[in-house]
Amino acid sequence: MKRQTRTILEMAAIIPAVFAFAVIWEFFLEDGGASLALFSDHVENADLKWEFVFTSTFFAAIALIVPALLVLKSGKHRSVMENRLHEALANSEKASRAKSDFLSGMSHELRTPLNAIIGFSSILESETLGPLGEKPKEYAGDIRRSGEHLLELINDILDATAVEAGAIGLDEGQVNVGDVIDEGISMLRIRAAEGKVHLIRQVEGALPLLFADKRRLKQVLINLLTNAIKFTPAGGKVSLMASLDGQGAYVFKVTDTGIGLDEEEKAVALTKFGQVKGDLVTAHEGTGLGLPLSQALIEQHGGTLTIDSEKTVGTTVTVRFPAERTVIS
Repeated sequence: MKRQTRTILEMAAIIPAVFAFAVIWEFFLEDGGASLALFSDHVENADLKWEFVFTSTFFAAIALIVPALLVLKSGKHRSVMENRLHEALANSEKASRAKSDFLSGMSHELRTPLNAIIGFSSILESETLGPLGEKPKEYAGDIRRSGEHLLELINDILDATAVEAGAIGLDEGQVNVGDVIDEGISMLRIRAAEGKVHLIRQVEGALPLLFADKRRLKQVLINLLTNAIKFTPAGGKVSLMASLDGQGAYVFKVTDTGIGLDEEEKAVALTKFGQVKGDLVTAHEGTGLGLPLSQALIEQHGGTLTIDSEKTVGTTVTVRFPAERTVIS
């Protein structure tokens, strides 16, 4: 828009300059030609002719100077705005680096004691050092689960920050999809049992390898399964399905029979730190980073993550990888 405005002003400066030159050419040469004859028909007195010449030249000069000043002022204004923009961008990058450094340092300080808490509470819960009794063992289990949950939140925040800064990398290789699915379901089977949710594995036949980051793929599937279990009431079902579509592309679907989401809630769920409220999630609220982080990780693989949901019916989250990531033997 600024560039168009400057072009218009420059044209406005050129047009009166041409007009002024034409007036001077017509009235200061002995043989003015057709234009002088035309003006002579309307202006009989020689003094009026000169008055007309000077008046026309004066207004032409004014018309030339004003746009030129506007162009000059516009250029200075644009220069000031560009300097301010560069300064704002530099400050933003500086703040982003400071935030990343702070989170990185804090994560190290928090992870060390958390790992100790998780480790010692696990020892107590397993009664390796001797019997504790029913209640102390239960408390040790609560401490371990709380520590693991807090560690998961810290890791999600760090990953989201890394994705935002474009600093997260992929350690890609050939992945056995069946193994990743088994590991994910195994990790969440206890959580599903506690919520009385039936967890189902659906894999269609022997699947080929997938060229991807194994750790990130497992992280995505665990995030999706965790959300599905959280939003599914007791007696419901959560299934994880993996297959190839008609183009040979890998497709993962996590389907639940939970409370479902409307369009507004879907938008909230895909927003960083956005949390959908409901009676089922009050006891297991997290950072609201699971879905947006999963979407960012899949998009980094060149894939897509979509949500299909209906209130009181359930939700299906579909992850699709590009066909070229399927390893054909």
